Amino acid sequence: MSTRTKQGGKIGLNTLISWGASVVIIGLMFKLLHWPGGEWMIGIGLGVEACLFFILGVNAMNNGDANGVVQQTQVAQPERMNQLDELLNQSINPNTLERLNRGFERFNQTVESVNHVANNATAAQRMVNEIEHTTVEIHELRKNLAELNKKYRAQIEAFEK
Repeated sequence: MSTRTKQGGKIGLNTLISWGASVVIIGLMFKLLHWPGGEWMIGIGLGVEACLFFILGVNAMNNGDANGVVQQTQVAQPERMNQLDELLNQSINPNTLERLNRGFERFNQTVESVNHVANNATAAQRMVNEIEHTTVEIHELRKNLAELNKKYRAQIEAFEK
């Protein structure tokens, strides 16, 4: 089931299903962003999708193909598997495995280095926190000493009189 457009392109069920899905997605976007009309767009899109899937099922039955697209995929599957097997046989060899092993070893070393740097950063942060805490305590100590010095001077001056 398809029709030709003026440009010669084909509008089939897959195209119509894609358009219906687009309406559903736009409706969801409207709904998520709380824009008006989102509920209607979702409803219309889902209704169109339901009709199109029904037509797709009827079309598959009329073509004598109860499995629809699935059967076409299964026919192409052995050829793809053969191509994949050939690619794997050509690609996987001892040299490739050795390079892969070296890559994993370098990756592990990098992870260890990152962990070491992270540990150093944590230790440095703890040290900075301690220095800040100590600085506050030193300021309090200075203030207390200054107050004590004032009191001692006042007492000394009182004894001297």
